[in-house]
Amino acid sequence: MLVLRNAAINDMRQYFSWANDELVRQNSISVKVVAWEDHQKWFKNKINDKNSFLFLAESERNLIGQVRFDCENSGAGAVISYSISNDFRGLGLAKKMLKQAIEKISKECPRIEIIKAKIKITNIASNKILIRLGFTEQDKTKQIIDYRLEL
Repeated sequence: MLVLRNAAINDMRQYFSWANDELVRQNSISVKVVAWEDHQKWFKNKINDKNSFLFLAESERNLIGQVRFDCENSGAGAVISYSISNDFRGLGLAKKMLKQAIEKISKECPRIEIIKAKIKITNIASNKILIRLGFTEQDKTKQIIDYRLEL
């Protein structure tokens, strides 16, 4: 069973580990390794930002992955990003995690009408997952696909 919870300050090291995972970096828009000092500052800001929602997915006390929503200035849209722990990739958990996170953000922040995502074309798994969850392709460059999901 997959359970989502809000991230807390004591999750900072886990997020740091995931942020610097080799495959996560490879699939991220920014491939640069994140320094601990930069991560601490970023994480503290995100945890305290009323326009950011950080969720952790757990199963039987194992941390599966994370989902983040950053609300846009107008408030009606949010950008989603996520990652799955290396130990749980390829098991179909990303789709379940994202589906639960979208349901959770819809309840916790009903003003959100649109969820957007930017995914590298080479990130085949994430592209497939978003399409299966009902996201539609909005724009495509040589490297990135912009997706949109209307709630």
